[in-house]
Amino acid sequence: MTAILALIPKRYQHAAKAVVAAFAAVLTAVVAAFPDLPKWAAVIVAILGTLGVYGTPNVTPDDGEADQR
Repeated sequence: MTAILALIPKRYQHAAKAVVAAFAAVLTAVVAAFPDLPKWAAVIVAILGTLGVYGTPNVTPDDGEADQR
């Protein structure tokens, strides 16, 4: 899942999980705002957002490397 980490600018990589969570929350709100979409679409987006946060590695702010703990 380091592909997600590569998409985040270097200066925000120490907060990668928060960035992914914020993006998922905004995307879930956008999907929920459209009444024409089925309700399961918002559920799928929320589940994918959760998996994205879980799969994003922790990064230490000093060296930018993924934490292996």
